[in-house]
Amino acid sequence: MLPAEVETHPGKALAFKALLFDSRGRLIGECAPEWSVSGLSGKVDAKGVLSTARDGSFQGGALTASHAGLKGSARVRVVPPLPLKIDFEDREPGLAPSGWISAGAVKFKVVDLDGNKVLKKLSDKPKFILARMYFGLHSQKGYTFQLDMMGTEQKFQLPDMGFFVSRYRFDLLGNRQGARIVSWSPMPRIEKKIKFKWDPGVWYTAKMKVDRSGGKAIVRAKVWKRGTEEPAAWTLEANDSTPNLSGAPGLYAYSAGSTDKKIGGEIFYDNIIITENK
Repeated sequence: MLPAEVETHPGKALAFKALLFDSRGRLIGECAPEWSVSGLSGKVDAKGVLSTARDGSFQGGALTASHAGLKGSARVRVVPPLPLKIDFEDREPGLAPSGWISAGAVKFKVVDLDGNKVLKKLSDKPKFILARMYFGLHSQKGYTFQLDMMGTEQKFQLPDMGFFVSRYRFDLLGNRQGARIVSWSPMPRIEKKIKFKWDPGVWYTAKMKVDRSGGKAIVRAKVWKRGTEEPAAWTLEANDSTPNLSGAPGLYAYSAGSTDKKIGGEIFYDNIIITENK
């Protein structure tokens, strides 16, 4: 199948083709298979042109070609264009939206919390203590990301929670009680952090944007208690002389304290808003 994996927007048409190979991997040529769609709202014609629905929802599924007892599939992600507003209220408790990368049921789940639907980072499996999840396009840039986050304390352990903009990450650090902007956290290429006390069981609103100009970038982030007035000043600003050019929006979580015998600090996300930079 070509293309074998693709990202697109709602209402777009994509052309696919199916190729046959012999038992030694040598190309025989293109064939005219029967086409079918699974996990996607859309339809495919006899020529392999997939038309996705215009409903604006996230989707993840497959297009399959069947020919002479053989099958091949291509993976398709559908990502709505900006602006995005995601509050999870239209979803039943259970899985995260389809097409979100690394958001499987062992890591994230939509739950009811105090009468609202929110996204929860699960903390009962130490193998998945760390989660990096993405829901946009790798080519996205020039956007502002705002969301609400809340962490809980478990056995004196607080989680780290954050989100991504163009491969920069803004964290609220739990046990270390800080806030930071970082890129490539295993060995930070850039890092700017401050002491920042935040309380478990309290919702915080955070925002980050990246402005690029003249081959450089300024990364700005701010955080405040939800329901209070947004501060005019940014909590942190970091300059990058060799900036990331693009990157998908996403969420970050580290459930400190998670073991085989006890859960770690839990994290909840809500009211995701992504807009073009102003």
